[in-house]
Amino acid sequence: MQFYCKSTWKNKAYQTGLKEKEMRGYYTFTIEEVQKNFPQFGNAYISTSLYRLTIKKKIISPWKGFYVIMPIEYALKAIIPPVFYIDALMVFLRKEYYISLLNAASFYGASHQRAQTFSVTTEAPKLRNTTKTGTSILFFSKKNNTGKIHNGNIKTQSGYVNVSSPELTAIDLIENENM
Repeated sequence: MQFYCKSTWKNKAYQTGLKEKEMRGYYTFTIEEVQKNFPQFGNAYISTSLYRLTIKKKIISPWKGFYVIMPIEYALKAIIPPVFYIDALMVFLRKEYYISLLNAASFYGASHQRAQTFSVTTEAPKLRNTTKTGTSILFFSKKNNTGKIHNGNIKTQSGYVNVSSPELTAIDLIENENM
């Protein structure tokens, strides 16, 4: 009985921390942040709790050690578009990036269909492509500094993202036409 009460207390404290983060407008977090903010919990408990929250579709994990809190508007499908968290993910991975190819074209109204994958160009070395939580992210790399060649920041629901300029998008589409 005491273990159940202690576990319930831990779970409520943990979920309260996530709710507070969400209310403040922060939808992403890392496992290191959880370990820092909840030092009283062991690593095994934290991993188990994150796994259970993932199973309940309260959070998703698009990359190992990186989590996104499920916003209410995406809870029905349980799929969060990558544009919602890509900037925070790239900060977590310490990579310069820009959204490219058909996803960039959609920001300028040039894409007539929604792309089935999400394309991101990063600085070299190339990241491994990932398919998790119903979303595929394709990573392309460029040898030059990608942080200085994109058009700039475009405002989205969750903040700003780096998107390639229309000219750079056209060049990337031609370079990657076989993809």
